[in-house]
Amino acid sequence: MNLLEADSLYQDSTARVRHLDISEALDTCNGFFQGNPLIRHGDAYPSWGISADLLTPQPWQTHWLAASLLALGILTLVFLGWYWRGMRLQARNFVFSFPSGQEPSHRILPWHAILCACAILSLTGGFFYLAWFQTHNDLFFVRIPPYLLTLAFSATIALYFTLYFALSGFVNSIFFEQRERNLWRDAETFILLMEAYAFCLLTHLAVFLPLDVKQMQWAVPGVLLGGLFLYTYKLQRIFFPRYYLIFHLFAYLCTLKILPLLALAWTLTEITKHLTS
Repeated sequence: MNLLEADSLYQDSTARVRHLDISEALDTCNGFFQGNPLIRHGDAYPSWGISADLLTPQPWQTHWLAASLLALGILTLVFLGWYWRGMRLQARNFVFSFPSGQEPSHRILPWHAILCACAILSLTGGFFYLAWFQTHNDLFFVRIPPYLLTLAFSATIALYFTLYFALSGFVNSIFFEQRERNLWRDAETFILLMEAYAFCLLTHLAVFLPLDVKQMQWAVPGVLLGGLFLYTYKLQRIFFPRYYLIFHLFAYLCTLKILPLLALAWTLTEITKHLTS
């Protein structure tokens, strides 16, 4: 046998071994490996292992979001310590109102407390809505950067507060006295601060803890309903103390609270569709 014949014989045997059905080779084990899902019939080199799924991107993996939210949390704690004494006194007034003629001569909570509350609510609302949006969509395919989305959400919420205070101030100045308006503005500031601290805590839990944002989103209606309960209670004590004014109270809540909140939710949804389509 010359060298060419030996080389041809070697290549022919190698080709037969390469195309050998592995299932036929395993049949010599009395069928022990038959039906094994890791062995594919007719494949000399079967694939091993299982397919892997990509992990869903988490909001805390976005560095600018995590840093901004931590800074906002620190400022919120500073505001809480700043307004703590006034909030504690106002919380007591929710249960025990001032007797007639003994109302405080000055506001318990300063005027800039309501600005801080609205700022915290606007920013935390934007962060939470972005975190919720990221769990339902891939930000890689969004046309604009995520921080612009957050600014759009926060600006929308801030615009809601601006319109709300303009409308409520106009209505209150027509139908109610100055003393009642002062008491209500102080109580409203307290409620907004409570909602701001609750939403700030909720946003931090949704972003930094291993919790599902889709489950945390059900806590948002809970905070809103709690705030609405406080609004209803204090409105009834200040503006509508008589029971026959219950229909006026209901109309006031629908006009200045419930319908604007529904309009805000619809606006955020439409903005999201427009910016991400």
